[in-house]
Amino acid sequence: MPVNSIVHTVQTDLSDAQLLTLTGRLDAEAAPEFEQRCARLIEGQSRTLIVNVGALDYLSSAGLRVLLITGKALQRQNGRLVLVASAGPVRQIVELAGFDKIFPLCTTVDEAAKQTAGRSSILDK
Repeated sequence: MPVNSIVHTVQTDLSDAQLLTLTGRLDAEAAPEFEQRCARLIEGQSRTLIVNVGALDYLSSAGLRVLLITGKALQRQNGRLVLVASAGPVRQIVELAGFDKIFPLCTTVDEAAKQTAGRSSILDK
């Protein structure tokens, strides 16, 4: 039986950030579309992205690559990528890849939102 390679993304506009909540599989097939979506957000002047990967069923190296590219693009523009994942296999993958050393890794969206509160006004000055 073939694996359905789809990542669903729900975008929420927070006061100081864009929240992207991912479900499904972020693998080599789904990664390019997600990368384009993130690039459009950055081009549209989004400077803080909170990406909730905790509900993903699967996160491949291609998905990690997109997160790295997105985070580095934000950093070049004085922006920031914040990852969210509670305990589980996806959080383990993020930690094993060392992404928790590069980007903030929070357990909840509320925790991530508190980390980003007020950053947009600082960046606009």
